[in-house]
Amino acid sequence: MGGGRNNHRIQEEKRKKWRKILYERQPFEDEYSGGSEFLKELRTNITVVEYSFMEAVCGASLVMLHSNAIIFYYLVFDSINTSSISSVQHFSLIFAIALVLYTVYLYMIRPRNLQDHFYTFITLLGFGYVLTPVIRTLTDTISTDTIYAMSFMLFLTSFIFHDYAMVAPL
Repeated sequence: MGGGRNNHRIQEEKRKKWRKILYERQPFEDEYSGGSEFLKELRTNITVVEYSFMEAVCGASLVMLHSNAIIFYYLVFDSINTSSISSVQHFSLIFAIALVLYTVYLYMIRPRNLQDHFYTFITLLGFGYVLTPVIRTLTDTISTDTIYAMSFMLFLTSFIFHDYAMVAPL
């Protein structure tokens, strides 16, 4: 009598097709995976993007450019901290370099509206001027170790989350 049930069950399994649904009771063993049906819908590497060598070099150069800017800021800070060059000389040098590079930037992108760039510059200059007393007060009351630690953490945050303007899937 038990053999009749097994034959009936086997015939039922052959008639009913296995489906990849966990919440429905099916006449198959728990470890049954459907044979070729299980991986039929598997798609591999559907979002793979292949980059050329030049695209990879350009992306790496953007990362290096950002890290060089951070290192440059550190070197400027260190030279001011050790008083090897006066603050006026630093300001003059950085202002001249920034002016030249910004002019090149404006020339390269050929902006339609220079007024927007001028307003951005004035806004940043105003915020810097307004916040200078606050920053000076904070640096007087907070220990230098805290400032160094916070600077390092902000360096890492900037390096990790900076928008490198690369078109890449994430």
